[in-house]
Amino acid sequence: MSVRQVGRVLSHLRQARGLKIEEVCRGICTREEYRDFELSLQYPRVDVLQKLSCRLQIELEDFFQIRNEEINDYGGAIENIIRRFIRYRDYAFIYEIVSRELEDEPLSWDRYRQQFLLWHMGICQYHHLGDAAKALDTLEEALQLTYTSKEPIKEREVEIVISKAIIHCEIGELEKAIRIYNKALNLMASSPHLNNPHIHIRILYSLSKTYTDEEEYEKSCEMIEQAIDMCIDNETMYLFGELYFQLGENYINLGRIKDGEMMIQKAIVLFEAQKHTEMVELSKKN
Repeated sequence: MSVRQVGRVLSHLRQARGLKIEEVCRGICTREEYRDFELSLQYPRVDVLQKLSCRLQIELEDFFQIRNEEINDYGGAIENIIRRFIRYRDYAFIYEIVSRELEDEPLSWDRYRQQFLLWHMGICQYHHLGDAAKALDTLEEALQLTYTSKEPIKEREVEIVISKAIIHCEIGELEKAIRIYNKALNLMASSPHLNNPHIHIRILYSLSKTYTDEEEYEKSCEMIEQAIDMCIDNETMYLFGELYFQLGENYINLGRIKDGEMMIQKAIVLFEAQKHTEMVELSKKN
């Protein structure tokens, strides 16, 4: 990453965290040195950058893009940071990052990156601001930036559709969510170029949870079993623990208590292996 890119990322992260320069650089470097970093007048040493990363609660590798060498520009760095914090469900932080990007650099992002920002803005509008209607409008705006019925649907467009379905489910519009999930499954089935098994597994898992909320436990189990088979076929642990946990809850709701306990025990083992501490505690509590 260039000195200019590091400076911009440092500046955005500091402001998103609501920190003053003095709070970030204290005990690491002088105020003047830090300002030079943000202004892209000099590049921080690796040890200094590592300490600043820790202070800003982000991994050093996000600055260097070690995990994805193809993303070596500023926009790619921001995308990588947003993706990481989505995993942590730090929606307040993501909201600040996305808001600043949409406000400060509206012309520097192509439509695919604008779509990425709007997609995550919609997610944050729901999870951080609690505004479902606005979130759904924003997600639809993001989808329409690239979607056309004349072209095959793209992977990200399916992911945005899933985000819409999740919100409909959480606000109690279960039948609408089920329709959207099934539409997404049909799109995956009719689009051989969409070969990312994680998306397919995620749809099946989300649909299974919605069926559980509808008390259609047998249908939910059917979706979960399909997803588990897909995990095994593709040798992936993606949502593996969550699937067994959901299956266990369904069995318990169906009166199959011992089977349900066995599935939840499997989920605990998987969560422990993946160091998903919160899910381990939740599973043990259940």
